[in-house]
Amino acid sequence: MKIVMKEADELEYWLFLCNACEGYPNADLLLEKLHQIMKITTKIIFSSKQKV
Repeated sequence: MKIVMKEADELEYWLFLCNACEGYPNADLLLEKLHQIMKITTKIIFSSKQKV
């Protein structure tokens, strides 16, 4: 799950860059969905640490 978070962080960076460039379509919807995935992943990581 930590690898998932690292990859999500990198994807978030690239989506922000896409939004900043004029030649790319708006990535706000993808960023919104990514943030939801990141929240879920964070909860999974947090709850798995509590059980140990």
